[in-house]
Amino acid sequence: MENMQVSRRQGSKSKILPQAVIEEKLEQLIRVNGEEGINAFRDRARELAEQLGMQEEFGKLNRIISALLSTKQPHKDNHSFEQTGKERMNKVK
Repeated sequence: MENMQVSRRQGSKSKILPQAVIEEKLEQLIRVNGEEGINAFRDRARELAEQLGMQEEFGKLNRIISALLSTKQPHKDNHSFEQTGKERMNKVK
């Protein structure tokens, strides 16, 4: 959840991971554990967010996961999962 916070510091001084790294890790979770696994991860993150008062951060995480899952559906232009995932993530930002 902390990696979903806004950082005042940029680059190597930032204490949070860049969004591209977070997206890659989430894509990896989807590839390895499937939709069921990422949804279990999301459910646990929701619980933790409520306990920690980090609902805004969870909202960001939830939007990213939702966008990544929507890219699993075949697109009429036949882009790969990675290409369409990155395109959709640019819209989420």
